Amino acid sequence: GDRERARAAARKALELLPDDRLQAAQAHAVLGNTADDDDRDERLTHYDKAVELAPGDKDIRRARGLFHLLAENFDKARADLEAAIEADPEDASLQEALGLSLMMGDKLEAAQEAFDRALKLEPDSASALLQRARLRALRGDRPEAIADLDRAIGIAPDEALLLVLRARIHQQSGDSDRAAADLERVLTKTPDHPAALELRGLIAADRQDYASAIRDFRRLVSQRQDDVV
Repeated sequence: GDRERARAAARKALELLPDDRLQAAQAHAVLGNTADDDDRDERLTHYDKAVELAPGDKDIRRARGLFHLLAENFDKARADLEAAIEADPEDASLQEALGLSLMMGDKLEAAQEAFDRALKLEPDSASALLQRARLRALRGDRPEAIADLDRAIGIAPDEALLLVLRARIHQQSGDSDRAAADLERVLTKTPDHPAALELRGLIAADRQDYASAIRDFRRLVSQRQDDVV
């Protein structure tokens, strides 16, 4: 398949161009990107070699930074992403990824600044608006979080993740009607969406509409049993 062809081409590049540091670094990055997901040691070995060969390459530092982010090594992720940003301060996606590493590492003020920079560079980024909304909700700034989600939903009106997060914040703010309206939008398109079913069931229980709550929770449990099978 394409993955094996990419790996073969990367290995060939290492054989033919061993003294070309950038080409070798890019080949190691390809091998890291295409390694099995559960083989973290192989992936990290290739990313480390790529960074050793080309420490100032934005894409290579991004690749290792995202690897560290997924592995929940937030300080290492931040170091790589900051190095990538130094190479290209105008890359909004790097600023967003840096904000995510800071937020997950509980550095909320610095994360806010990174998301602000991302949105200054790319004001219509629904993903950056989503992450800043999550951060603002974490900090208890619910009206600001809702404002970001309103903007994001205006850009991506059918994105379930945005609608469910806005519904959750509405519910936490005591506005169950608006929460329910957002969940209906999700469940009309995706009737078995698990987060939407769970939240709608909780709202129904709070309203003492136990029949509706039981219906949603039964659908949710049935869905999870099917996943196990």
